[in-house]
Amino acid sequence: MRLAALFSGGKDSTYATYLMEQQGHSVTTLVSVLPRDPHSMVFHTPNLHLLPIMAEAMGKGMVTVNSDGTEEGDLEALARVLSLVRVDGVVTGAIASDYQWDRINGVCERLGLRVFSPLWRKEQEGLMRDLISSGTRAVVVAVMAEGLGPQWLGRPLDEEALDELLEMILAEGYDFDEWMWYDDMAYRGGLMFSKKLWRQVIMPYQKKIVDWAHSHGKKAHLHCCGNIVPLIPDLIDIGIDMLNPLEVKAGVDPLEIKRDYGDRLVLRGGFDVQKWDKPAEVEKDIRSKLPRLMESGGYIFASDHSVPDNVSLQDYRNMIHLVKEVGTY
Repeated sequence: MRLAALFSGGKDSTYATYLMEQQGHSVTTLVSVLPRDPHSMVFHTPNLHLLPIMAEAMGKGMVTVNSDGTEEGDLEALARVLSLVRVDGVVTGAIASDYQWDRINGVCERLGLRVFSPLWRKEQEGLMRDLISSGTRAVVVAVMAEGLGPQWLGRPLDEEALDELLEMILAEGYDFDEWMWYDDMAYRGGLMFSKKLWRQVIMPYQKKIVDWAHSHGKKAHLHCCGNIVPLIPDLIDIGIDMLNPLEVKAGVDPLEIKRDYGDRLVLRGGFDVQKWDKPAEVEKDIRSKLPRLMESGGYIFASDHSVPDNVSLQDYRNMIHLVKEVGTY
């Protein structure tokens, strides 16, 4: 698909562009809105004078448009510049701003353009580590948050810097009980790669997370969809404390996992969400499995995947009441 990327010169728009090209799309044009007000709520403003140099280095065409920096002015400018490029869709580097997401999507919808936001709602620490491992080199060009002094200016965002930022967050008093991250490594039919490759490439990264969590007195909690069973002994060996979601439709039997590893691993999930629109099946499933999963502790009730929209609110409420009846320690 022929795409244009909303480009600020920052790490997120650059990495989003890279990811879309890795997926086989052709990002032909970089589009930049240049707000006059440095406090624009919609668009990034530092170092915009460097964008043509970056576009040239990337071998991309660039289209820019000026704006007064107000919300209305920024969105009008965006609509105007996007109407000039011949593309099928637009790439954004949005991660967590609903304000930005809603407004950019609204403009693109009116123009009949698809929106691709490959970073949207990604777990941010994992996203930063992915960006670093991709070879993307980002440096701090402005300090705009308390706690970051001038020594951060010009500093590369590498693994060392990321670890230091995490330590600073803890030092400021932020606390939590566990370190949970998403690392899908399996399909329904088994692993996405060999165990040998996992041990060589992925395991050291996961072990580093586990060791960091344990060194701060936190539990290490891994989310992995698919049939992850072949890796469970190795995951226990590197120190994983908790595993979810135990995807039943991928062939995972949570009762077998409980039997084989329940003394060394806290389990969360294992209830087939495909049944949750069928109250009789849900009740049978919960009454037969939940007490056995709770034996000797170490189990937290949850679905094995996202709750689909065919589950009514009333059926969901009834299930929660049942779980509280059957599954209270």
